[in-house]
Amino acid sequence: MLPPWAVQFVAHTLPFTEIALGFLVLIGWRLRIWASLLTAIMFGFFFVVLRAYLLHMDINCGCFATPEPINLKKVLEDAAMATLAVLMTAFAFLEAASPTLGLPPNLPSLRPPPNPIRPLLHPTLHPRRPPAHLILDNISNCVILSGG
Repeated sequence: MLPPWAVQFVAHTLPFTEIALGFLVLIGWRLRIWASLLTAIMFGFFFVVLRAYLLHMDINCGCFATPEPINLKKVLEDAAMATLAVLMTAFAFLEAASPTLGLPPNLPSLRPPPNPIRPLLHPTLHPRRPPAHLILDNISNCVILSGG
């Protein structure tokens, strides 16, 4: 499937790529990007193993550092891992759309609470002058309190 130089390149870079992707998925930084990439890689592995199995190729799969011949068990293992990668990617996208997904309603969100000062700094309002309705409200309160 690949020329010899590409096989050497993939063989030397794939383990480091897998470790880096695993670390990035583990820490959750930009999870949608890395989960999508990991899903693509897992489907690539699945299709290569499936092709070798269907063509009855007599090759060893180096998955999990134990070389074994490709058989139906290996195909099913790769299919299961590709399915899990798809689920991880789907949940990463769903969680980004709704941060409280999967949490009971009485648990707080994992996102920080909104800043109560932020609405006061509305871009159309002067940052040091309160809005007119607050000034009028304060004046009317003063008038009511003073009895006038």
